[in-house]
Amino acid sequence: MSGNGYIFNKLIFNEDDLFSLVHKSVQQPGSFLLTYFNQFCFNVYIKDKKYKDIIDKFFYVYKDGFGIYCAFKLLKKQKLNKFNASDLNLKLLQLFSRLNLKIFVVGGNFQQAQLNENFISLGANLAGYENGFFETNELGSVAEHIKKSGADVIFLGMGVPLQEKVALELTKYLKNPKIICVGNFFEFLTGNIKRAPQYLRNSGFEWVYRLSKEPKRLWKRYIIGIPLFVYHILKIKFGKEHTQ
Repeated sequence: MSGNGYIFNKLIFNEDDLFSLVHKSVQQPGSFLLTYFNQFCFNVYIKDKKYKDIIDKFFYVYKDGFGIYCAFKLLKKQKLNKFNASDLNLKLLQLFSRLNLKIFVVGGNFQQAQLNENFISLGANLAGYENGFFETNELGSVAEHIKKSGADVIFLGMGVPLQEKVALELTKYLKNPKIICVGNFFEFLTGNIKRAPQYLRNSGFEWVYRLSKEPKRLWKRYIIGIPLFVYHILKIKFGKEHTQ
């Protein structure tokens, strides 16, 4: 599978495999970059060459969301288990707590006390925090803050594709960082954004709930983005997607 379909050969689609990979990677030398890949990510992937190159060359990537689940089944015809990024990130926080690893959070715009409260309730160790609203020329000082904190793992939640681009830049400032891109996970964790009910998450209609809560921000992502996603998946399926 070539062109935009390459990503489906790269995706990690089993939660146990992914969990084992993270567990091993955060305890050994070398950089480790991990991110999720959902329907919106795919649409960015087909139009943003820098994001595509970063994902293809530098990141471990796992499937996230009902759209990618359906596309993977259509293209690869494999039996899959369902899991999502937010639930996985919660499990990773609990894992890092058991491993006594310190976590630095970058992204959002929280009060550090607010994050601390949530970390304490999970038994996790918050090494430090930087909000996601900094300029490119401030990245060096953000990296210095991370370095001084003694953090073992960085959770980066700045949205796609910015967070992946920032993650790669951080590897130029930090020695062998372990970076996990989490989108708006901390908005859910702190309760700033309410998650959809479980039955909507299980049925694949979480996007309807999110659209109803943030129509101005998300209408293009879903009303235009979902048909665009289906169009490109069908092109890949029938061998008409162009090679890049």
